[in-house]
Amino acid sequence: MTKSLITTLPLQVNGTNHSIEITKNKKMYSVTIDGQEYKTFSLGKKSILGMIPHEDFSVEVQGEQFILALRSDKIRLAKDGKYIDNDEVFMPAIPLPIWVWIFVVASLGLFVGGAIGGGLGAGAALGCLSVSRQNKPIAARIGICVAITAGCWIIYLLIAGLIEGIFK
Repeated sequence: MTKSLITTLPLQVNGTNHSIEITKNKKMYSVTIDGQEYKTFSLGKKSILGMIPHEDFSVEVQGEQFILALRSDKIRLAKDGKYIDNDEVFMPAIPLPIWVWIFVVASLGLFVGGAIGGGLGAGAALGCLSVSRQNKPIAARIGICVAITAGCWIIYLLIAGLIEGIFK
């Protein structure tokens, strides 16, 4: 199976320009620095269902340590607690909290409602998975997940009621 290029990250260390290429083959990410194969990483427990990346990997370039941060569809480099592309504060990857699965299951229950329910359920589940990792107090994250899940169920029941009323 062939690898597909995801991104090339330019980097300057001690006045020397470097190029970091990241390629993907299924759940494996390969890192090449200046044309030399460096490391291969696989997605672990911090990624959603082992498919949506949410991982941090250490890389060394010219004796300096960097963090290669994979977040969904973004790959960025961090050093000294900040992303190097914009000085935004780097937040380390954290595993999914166990409580989020209650909301995911409750949201996926909407799949019994066909395409409309399935779409709402998938959106709610992904929303809760995303919110669960935010840098907010746990009570706030749980409250947001309650609102997302309940909101989607209410929307679904309203749509189902409208459809039932139309076809009576």
